[in-house]
Amino acid sequence: MPDPAPLSASMLPSAEANAGAVAGIILAAGRGTRMGDLTRDLPKPLVPVLGRPAVCWVIDGMISAGISKIILVTGYLANQVHQALAGYRASEIEIAFVYQEQQRGTADAMLLTRDLAGNHAVLLAYADIMTSPENFRAMVSTYTSSTCDFTAAVRDAGDPWRAAAVYLDGNDRIRQIIEKPPPGTSTTPWSHAGMYCFSPEIYDYAARVSPSSRGELEITDAVAMMLRDGKVGRAVELTGYWKDLATPADISEAESMMQDFSAGPAS
Repeated sequence: MPDPAPLSASMLPSAEANAGAVAGIILAAGRGTRMGDLTRDLPKPLVPVLGRPAVCWVIDGMISAGISKIILVTGYLANQVHQALAGYRASEIEIAFVYQEQQRGTADAMLLTRDLAGNHAVLLAYADIMTSPENFRAMVSTYTSSTCDFTAAVRDAGDPWRAAAVYLDGNDRIRQIIEKPPPGTSTTPWSHAGMYCFSPEIYDYAARVSPSSRGELEITDAVAMMLRDGKVGRAVELTGYWKDLATPADISEAESMMQDFSAGPAS
């Protein structure tokens, strides 16, 4: 399909006009093959969760963190995503789209947003991870109030082999991140939980990433290079609910979690 035209970069404020702004980036290009028939004709970001497209929960979380400019990286059935979000909360946010023609990895998706993000710090999240709005706020507030180059969301997974193992010092400073370590090999319980807040330097590092053993350009490898260069990363432990939507059963579990927290401060 043709590359959908993104909104003009001029729609994002210049660094001079708003040097402290944080732009939101949502990765929403994947097919979601483990969703089966649910995503045969429907892009995964639009799979309903409590009656609303999953990606809308992520957008709302970013809005709660004070973000007003959001860039979505789309791919599979991209036009459906564009149409569904046309005018969404338009009085509060501006949404731009970039199209990832080939699924070449998260660092590649990140690089596609560079022109639109400009010199802004960025909050990176996935369209298929449901988590409490307070976690979006914590990611941004920790980044803006701490002396660091990035923040990374973490959760205690026991064995973090399904995602990325995150090794910390005693002050929540990140020492090492290992993408998808073999089961049982990690000596840390902390797993990366699908959100980063980065300084604009992330783009220079993402541009230097080489294909991983999986043949993808991994944002984790860009983070590893930042750490080797002495950049400071701080972990933000998530609170409230968290669920990765990989299968239809995960949707039901996420809905149950979200309903449990709906009356509390994490809703």
